[in-house]
Amino acid sequence: MLEIFPNTSAIQKTRGSTLLIALFIIVVLALLATLIFRMNQTATIATAQETLSIRAFYAAESGAQTAAMQVFPLSGGLGACTNSTINFSNAGLINCSAVISCQSYSADGEQFFDITSVGRCGSLENEASRTIEVLLKQPN
Repeated sequence: MLEIFPNTSAIQKTRGSTLLIALFIIVVLALLATLIFRMNQTATIATAQETLSIRAFYAAESGAQTAAMQVFPLSGGLGACTNSTINFSNAGLINCSAVISCQSYSADGEQFFDITSVGRCGSLENEASRTIEVLLKQPN
């Protein structure tokens, strides 16, 4: 015999499992979204740190070049070998500094200058530091 009304008990049994599957999918998608957000945040921090590191390198290099120009000025002769600190204010090196130490010594009758420049950029919680050492010899 043909029933006019379908058996609703089979349909009602699947309603609970559909809700569990939907809840499972929502939880998995939420975890996936959290993972993507954290990966993006980590990449952003790494890019910022790399930028600070490059700026610190250029600050150290600029400090070493400044010290070399003080030891051997363009006007000729021999200048001074002094320790100093440079706080940069130009656009590329804002919040950067270079601490320069210079030591002179003689060996085998020749004059040498050992310049160490430490470039630092950033704040205390997010800072990068690079060191460059240059050895100069007085020309004959």
